Amino acid sequence: MALSLKWHIQLWHSLILFVILTTLGIGAYQYEKAHRIDAVDEQLIRLVPLILGPGGTAGKDSRKRREPRGERPPMDAQSTMPTGWEQRDPGSSFQVMGVPDRRIPAGLSPMEFFNQDFVPLGFYLFIDFKGNREDLKSDGFPDLELPSAVALGPISRTRNGQYREYFHETPSAKMFSGYDLEKLSSRLNLLKWQIAGVLFAIFVLSLLVGNLVVARSIRSLQEITKTTRSIASAKLDARVPPSRKTDAAELQSLTADLNHAFTQLEDLFSRQKRFTADASHELRTPLTALLAQLDRGLNRPRDEAEHRRVLELSKRSANRIRRITEQLLELARYDSGSIQMELESVSFGVMLQSLAEELAPYVQENGSRLEIDIEVPEAEVTCDLFRIEQVLTNLINNALQHNTKPVVITLRGRVETGAVILEVEDNGKGIESDNIDKLFDRFFQESRSRTHDENRANVGLGLSVAQAIIQAHKGTITVTSEPGIRTRFTISIPQSSLSLK
Repeated sequence: MALSLKWHIQLWHSLILFVILTTLGIGAYQYEKAHRIDAVDEQLIRLVPLILGPGGTAGKDSRKRREPRGERPPMDAQSTMPTGWEQRDPGSSFQVMGVPDRRIPAGLSPMEFFNQDFVPLGFYLFIDFKGNREDLKSDGFPDLELPSAVALGPISRTRNGQYREYFHETPSAKMFSGYDLEKLSSRLNLLKWQIAGVLFAIFVLSLLVGNLVVARSIRSLQEITKTTRSIASAKLDARVPPSRKTDAAELQSLTADLNHAFTQLEDLFSRQKRFTADASHELRTPLTALLAQLDRGLNRPRDEAEHRRVLELSKRSANRIRRITEQLLELARYDSGSIQMELESVSFGVMLQSLAEELAPYVQENGSRLEIDIEVPEAEVTCDLFRIEQVLTNLINNALQHNTKPVVITLRGRVETGAVILEVEDNGKGIESDNIDKLFDRFFQESRSRTHDENRANVGLGLSVAQAIIQAHKGTITVTSEPGIRTRFTISIPQSSLSLK
């Protein structure tokens, strides 16, 4: 079972958060561990002037052999560093490990003071005096040998991973001090669990907050899913709720685009249903008439004239069915984008002139007149010549069919900002303003009674086909009308070559 987007985001969020917090925890622990070990080193360094005194004699003779504070003997170029040891800088003195920064109390020797205040904390100490004085060793000092080094100054090491030790040599003594890290380890283990507890709390809190943020962020996606399922179940009026201002810009844009697409889908579906109903109605009428005429011719014997009349009426109905079928198929090809345009560059002046000469006799049959007005005859346009002529012929034919009186039809052509403008205008009855927006709807006919030709084959698809042809040319077709004055169809086609599929 596939995980939801919410869980995918949550899992990645958890993984990234775990890696970051783990890295921070390890870094914090290592930093604190290093800091505490450095603190041990500083405390070991502080023991030198505290126990040995500024001159390094650890007794009353210190006043006779005093070295400046902070100085150390220069390193002997011939000396070598003992194995496991590293050179140290005494550094500055500060309080660490809870040991108060104070002087040795009166009445206590340095070693007594050390055994009292330092040994319980885990420190141990050995002093090797260079002379007849007796060496000093603290309680709990391990059985170790001091490094055989001369004038190396302070050096330090970590022994067996458990003991941090410091060696310092002065002209009068050698001092070896150390600290048992086991006591520090217990504190570090506690620190480890404290860091882990804090980071775990942060991890859980971040997961809860992240879950709320993710849930809020994908709420719009859940609403989109719900809406698409409603539309899939034929509820085409369903829409995604408007985006909130807190939603991401991409989600707001997606919501708006989807709602626009859903509106177009509902409109196309409604048009398809209406188209199917209209097509059924338009086909049913001539089929009914055809069957009625055939029944009429078969129900009793008839003479030749009656049979001829029946056949003529049947042929008219059959022609109407054929015309509806052809135009429906043509529209279907335009809708699917499968129509193949035969583009060529033609002079639209020559095209209009040739079309006018071809249609002039047909226009003049009922006393109408066809005029032509071309501003730039030599201008060229890339188009499918046959189909553009089909559109113009349809518009001229409509002007004749929908006017009972003779009219003047004007065919114009001009060029405007890279586009060819073609106009077909007549001075007939015009079109009612309420019907302008419906004129290009399929099967729409403003008034069947307007035609004076009872044998016409108009089925209300001509303008729909014309619009499809112009749109396939990336152009537009519009209509304006003033009833009783004029009606004008305006076609705009880009002059440049077209990239049509």
